[in-house]
Amino acid sequence: MRALHPDRLRARSGRRLHPARRLLRTGPRRGPYLDGLELRTIPDAAARVNALTGGQVDFVSDIGPVAARTVEEDEQFAVAVSNLPYATSLSFGINLSFAPFAGVRVRQAVKYAIDREAIVRNVCFGRAFVGNDLPSLGFTDHAEEIEQRPYDPDRAKALLAEAGVGAVTVAVTTAPEVAGMAETATVVVENLKAVGIDATLDQRPTGQLFSDFAAYVQLPLAASYSPPVPPLSSYAATRTAGSPSTFGFDRPDIDELVSQAVGPRTPNSVGRRRCRPSG
Repeated sequence: MRALHPDRLRARSGRRLHPARRLLRTGPRRGPYLDGLELRTIPDAAARVNALTGGQVDFVSDIGPVAARTVEEDEQFAVAVSNLPYATSLSFGINLSFAPFAGVRVRQAVKYAIDREAIVRNVCFGRAFVGNDLPSLGFTDHAEEIEQRPYDPDRAKALLAEAGVGAVTVAVTTAPEVAGMAETATVVVENLKAVGIDATLDQRPTGQLFSDFAAYVQLPLAASYSPPVPPLSSYAATRTAGSPSTFGFDRPDIDELVSQAVGPRTPNSVGRRRCRPSG
């Protein structure tokens, strides 16, 4: 096994980090080894691609599906797509404090209105996985037994009529923080309009979506993303009472179930580790 551990900083220049060489050598095989590793911070995805194709760097990440499709046409480069569960989660938070979303029918209507397959196909060019209103797709404790919510605009319209809330007007807030985030929000707005919701796109500049987090969590419908995190850990960090990012979610009964699921095992808890909240 050979590993480079860039945990000793040798020098820093602008947006570049130069970790000192520190190698672990175990086993019978020897070399070749890296003589050094330079880490560069390039916030703009297009600039990262240009750095790669221009020979300034040897590896880049998070370049987006459009750029990936272009880059892989050049035989000099190879494109790798993360497999589940190691995929970034792109989501939209529905704020339960926003009056129309206090009713479950309106929230369900929003979910039925979104054409997730079209987003995967047209925004991500197939380099994505369809989500199902639950975080942490692919982890062993992800609730795979829950049936995939379909795209059903007729059902969405019926639910809105049943809710009797009248006209629903909402801004969908997003920013190009990660690849496809702004484009996905555009599709969401179109889908919501198609079922009778007066939706508008509120697109912020890069880096501005979360800059005022207290204001962000007050938005009625906002885009977000997260790295791969197991479901119970994700819930504990974002939805339990006291978390700054609950978006109006307040379910002490589920908090208790999660607490029991992640707590220490006892003789009475064996066999009851899955968290299956009702409602």
